[in-house]
Amino acid sequence: MVWKHSGWFGHSCIIPLCIAAFTTEVVSAATSGCIRESERVRARQLGITPGVLAPGALNAITDVDGVLVGQATLISGDSTRTGATAILPHAGNLFQSKVPAGAFVFNGFGKSAGLSQVAELGEIETPIVLTNTLAVARGIEAILDWTLAQPGNEKVMSVNAVVGETNDGYLNDIRARTPTAAQILEAIRSAHANRCLRLEGWYRHELAPGAGRLRGLDGRGARANELRRRTDRQWSQSR
Repeated sequence: MVWKHSGWFGHSCIIPLCIAAFTTEVVSAATSGCIRESERVRARQLGITPGVLAPGALNAITDVDGVLVGQATLISGDSTRTGATAILPHAGNLFQSKVPAGAFVFNGFGKSAGLSQVAELGEIETPIVLTNTLAVARGIEAILDWTLAQPGNEKVMSVNAVVGETNDGYLNDIRARTPTAAQILEAIRSAHANRCLRLEGWYRHELAPGAGRLRGLDGRGARANELRRRTDRQWSQSR
């Protein structure tokens, strides 16, 4: 409506007012919290609290009891800036103790693996690996190596490995074909609980570990990792 009735004049008035209001709020919050300009801060440190649900203790996926996260981060010379992140829903034998899951595809240009069976059966039976686009096959290989080696899986002949990807060719020599299956396997084996892991990618030249190292300077499509707590009542209302 502003565009139709006021044209450019309406926009030129409203935009600076919005920016000024936002800037004032951020400066006030930062000043009250004594945050130095040189520090990297998160929105909540500035008093910005998106959403209606409270975060977990670490505001991370590992706030969920039993969830483990491992990472492989690769930096070499001026060309290698890549990695992998492994997420284990629990510490046991995932193939023998599968967990409920679902999948929703909102961009069909992805090269992920294993989603069709997740959508069909509604469960995950392996670790979830996140890595770069040309490493998806090696992510599958690492998951197979880990799953087939688990005690109790000696007769397993079919495994649905779940791998997600993002193209890090802007930062990384993606054609060098790293990480290797062995490096991804180490990320799975090193999975750990109670880490405050933030996988936001590259922001102001600060790099996050694992698959967080894959994105560009603007944080576009970065791996974000947060958790919100729900009461039983909130869960029943949202279903």
